[in-house]
Amino acid sequence: MKHGIRVGNLSETQVSVDIQFDKCVMENSALINETLLSFSANMEATMNFTMQDTVFYLFGKRIWINDVKLVDDKVNVTKGHDFQTLLESIFDSQFEQWNM
Repeated sequence: MKHGIRVGNLSETQVSVDIQFDKCVMENSALINETLLSFSANMEATMNFTMQDTVFYLFGKRIWINDVKLVDDKVNVTKGHDFQTLLESIFDSQFEQWNM
């Protein structure tokens, strides 16, 4: 277990990711507190934990995303985007902030 606790499996674990903004102003309208993008993807992550004063602290190390599909799109995102890299970078940055 030198890489940590493995959560999920790239070929079997399916997750849904919704991206929501407080306010999104577009050319002819404004969307407020709405889910603008929804994705379906497979996910796998490695986690670790530390213990201090008998309290366990879980933290993420790395996440992998695979087979990303754009399920709902209210902002007309170009279909040619690399959504896998986009979601991995969002999750990785969240892991970094979570670990601070």
